Amino acid sequence: LDTALKSGKKLEQRLAYLYIYGVLDSTEGGLWCNGSMGPGGIKELAVHAINKSVEVNPDERAATVIIEQFRKTSPCKEAQ
Repeated sequence: LDTALKSGKKLEQRLAYLYIYGVLDSTEGGLWCNGSMGPGGIKELAVHAINKSVEVNPDERAATVIIEQFRKTSPCKEAQ
């Protein structure tokens, strides 16, 4: 996923973002809640989480990394 995002190839990048948005869509409202984050912020935070994970723990699953970052950044009120 990190390689696809950095590839400079539009198709690979679009597929990577579709994956990210799919993960977020399937977990929003349960594992994290979007209060005021727009599409640009969502994209930026997800890419930041992936880049950080590649440096620290390159074997971690992308979906797990993305979800955990959003859970920390934008938790649901009932989960706090």
